[in-house]
Amino acid sequence: MIQKDSPQARSVCFDPGRLTEIFDLDSAAIREVLDEAVSSLLELHSKLTGQLLARNREASIALVHEMAGVSGNVGADELCTISGAILQLLRKAGAALTEVPEDDLQAALGRFVAAARLY
Repeated sequence: MIQKDSPQARSVCFDPGRLTEIFDLDSAAIREVLDEAVSSLLELHSKLTGQLLARNREASIALVHEMAGVSGNVGADELCTISGAILQLLRKAGAALTEVPEDDLQAALGRFVAAARLY
């Protein structure tokens, strides 16, 4: 579980700064990218949940790695940080898949989705 006073908890759930720089404040382009990111992240999370339940470490690593990349690219800093921490945990020899803080990941994803939809 991520502690309330940890850097992960203090991270921003969505920082549009990177997207506004890349797309020069083109709100239609930013909206399109955010919509695609939300869709992709929700699908990846669903697949990750299934792979964790199936105890498939390699597939879980690939999925959480992709989540970290997508979230980092769109400014979902909190989600990226938690995904990165989960990735390190999954890569650690002997770590049980049951140790993955799935609730933290789901909560961060929910906060990003809500923030992205309000943008």
